Amino acid sequence: MLLSWALARELDPDQPASAVAAGIAGFLIFLTGPTNLGAVTALLFAVRLVARSPGLPPTKVDLIWLPALAAYTARSMGGFLAGVALAAALAWDAESPSRTRQILSALAAAVLAVSLAAVRGTLEAHPVVPTPWQWVVLGAALFSVLWLRIPAAVSVGDLSGERPYQGRMVRARALALATGGFAVLWLGGAAAPALVGLWAALFRGTD
Repeated sequence: MLLSWALARELDPDQPASAVAAGIAGFLIFLTGPTNLGAVTALLFAVRLVARSPGLPPTKVDLIWLPALAAYTARSMGGFLAGVALAAALAWDAESPSRTRQILSALAAAVLAVSLAAVRGTLEAHPVVPTPWQWVVLGAALFSVLWLRIPAAVSVGDLSGERPYQGRMVRARALALATGGFAVLWLGGAAAPALVGLWAALFRGTD
């Protein structure tokens, strides 16, 4: 899947071949249950913000549509977690001179994601027992986390042409893992297909 490929590229930008494999893994995980593509998309942009993949901070237009994306994640059970992750990324990335605008955008993203989830009834935790294949996905993800490598990135920013700061790569992965962990607590086995792109990307981060 495209989102699995893209998230793998963000979490491990120096391994393009691994990203292709993540896309294949994402397709197989997709078959284990209902996915939440809105949540995966929000997590993708959250990681992109923290890692500063473009090499530049978000634009004024980004600060408007990203909260809307966070709100969109509230459509599915537990999806608001990715919206909160996106809000956290906006706050984490905030720097002068647009720090105030970015903090306000982060607050809007968090409030919209949580409020709309409460209205739609998708805020509560509803963990379900994993199916055999979902156990495989979550078990493989846990194994991948234990062997996750965090090398210094060699690839350069999309717009700046500069190498990303390694500390940002570490924080981006930490945010992705935290979101995945909370998703498992909220959804149980359903978190495997819901955040398909995350697990597929993690599998490829151990090469």
